[in-house]
Amino acid sequence: MASPGSVADIGDLYFDVPVSAVPSLGRRYTYKLGAGIVGLAAALGTQTIVPRALGPESLGHYAFLTNFFGQLAGMLSIGVSLAFVTKLAARPNEVKLVSFFRYVVIGIGATILLFTAAAFAMRFDHQLWPGERGAYVWMAALLGFGLWSLDSLGGVNDALGFTVPAERTRIATKLTGLLVLAGMFLLGVLTLGSYFAWSIGSVVSLGAFWLRLLHRNPSLRRVPWVLAREDRQRYAREFIAYCGPLAAYAVANSIALLFDRWLLQRFAGAREQGFYGFSYQLGALIFLGTSAIVPLLTREFSVAHGRSDVPRMAQLFKDTLPRLFFVAAFFGAFAAVNARSFVSLFGGTAYAAAAAPVAIMAFYPMHQTYGQVSGGLFYATGRTALYRNIGVTTLLIGIPISFLLFASRDAGGMGLGATALAGKMLVFQIVVVNVQLYFNAKMLKLSLAPFLVHQLLTVAVLVAVALGGAGLVWGASGSWRAMPQMSAPQLIVAGFLYGVVVLGLVAVFPRLAGLRREELRAIIARMERLLSARRRTAP
Repeated sequence: MASPGSVADIGDLYFDVPVSAVPSLGRRYTYKLGAGIVGLAAALGTQTIVPRALGPESLGHYAFLTNFFGQLAGMLSIGVSLAFVTKLAARPNEVKLVSFFRYVVIGIGATILLFTAAAFAMRFDHQLWPGERGAYVWMAALLGFGLWSLDSLGGVNDALGFTVPAERTRIATKLTGLLVLAGMFLLGVLTLGSYFAWSIGSVVSLGAFWLRLLHRNPSLRRVPWVLAREDRQRYAREFIAYCGPLAAYAVANSIALLFDRWLLQRFAGAREQGFYGFSYQLGALIFLGTSAIVPLLTREFSVAHGRSDVPRMAQLFKDTLPRLFFVAAFFGAFAAVNARSFVSLFGGTAYAAAAAPVAIMAFYPMHQTYGQVSGGLFYATGRTALYRNIGVTTLLIGIPISFLLFASRDAGGMGLGATALAGKMLVFQIVVVNVQLYFNAKMLKLSLAPFLVHQLLTVAVLVAVALGGAGLVWGASGSWRAMPQMSAPQLIVAGFLYGVVVLGLVAVFPRLAGLRREELRAIIARMERLLSARRRTAP
């Protein structure tokens, strides 16, 4: 086992567990992907139930408050959680590192609660959360801190190689939570308050299971509750040196995102907030298809960087990024073209005005995937100052644009709503991730052009195929309108046609999916072997 402070072997990630017992990256990703698929199914169920039960206005209250406290937790953490996970992946035997991060978690939770209490005590709550009830604000504060803590805990599981059992637990809790939510809906007790309570309960239950899983390991049971003063100071200096460049970016990013949502709430109201929240949630469903591997990639980048293995990092980056982009684009292009149909399916007529934001936000996960992978590489290689400079520059440009878009005409703005916010988010995301891509490609000695061409070509081809499939299905019904609203059976037929054509294109042009021809042949051969084995064992 590696000594504290040294770089562990890729397999040497369990505390006191032999290398042979550690699951491979492929197996860990398989479980991550499986949990992502189950999570996608559960999220689809949730997205079908919640918007109809709450309506646009109540959903807007939920989206605004959860975003506020989620951003507040992120601002307070200033990248400490990701720094902790990155360091723990490279130094898995250092139990004092876990103990120090426990101090950080307690400090952030206490700060959020004190901030909320101070806002109410000074009667500043109506300015911070216009039109919101105090009980919902407190529940959102608990939920925001809980979600941030759960995300950090999930990173610990990945860093220590506990991905497989952790994802099994996630699958079980997701399915159980969906059943409870469906029961609440059928009983007619699903309101904004009960939905907050359900969300908090889901976070607490999964967090408890994960803590129990980690506590089974003997080394983690030896994590000290109290650190010596010299240890606290040493870790504090280390984290400040690592996260210091990120502090300005974390604060600026959170303030900018809070400002966007606050302007929308202040000048457009909870209904427009609900439309944007609805579109953002549908975009998040698409991102679930690619988010599973991002923490694992960040860990692999960290380990490779610790070994100064630049070719390994370059190969991971070059192979993985186009494939993940293709997966996100596959779902995003179909959702964008059929936005009206998805809005009708998940939200009903009350959300008809959300079709345009949904169509725009369907493209967001494509470059969000780029941003997550590129950001993970910046963190893993310690280039946090450059990461900060790129982000802060873009945010400073975006703040006046946000005011111009969302403020009322009387205040000097254009008074636009959810569609404008979705458009701004997408444009700025594309700009930021491609600037990051430039610097990462330069560091890895990779050509930038293939990545840019792949982005443009993939989106153009998939949108064209999705438009063709929707046009054929709708044309059979006697209409050829753009972005037609289809019934669920028509949407399924259009999706089937879309999938078949895209698979055919990938078979002819595997580069579209980021695959080499020999890799595609290997995948086909593996599938044929599986089918042959199934036929032999079938009665």
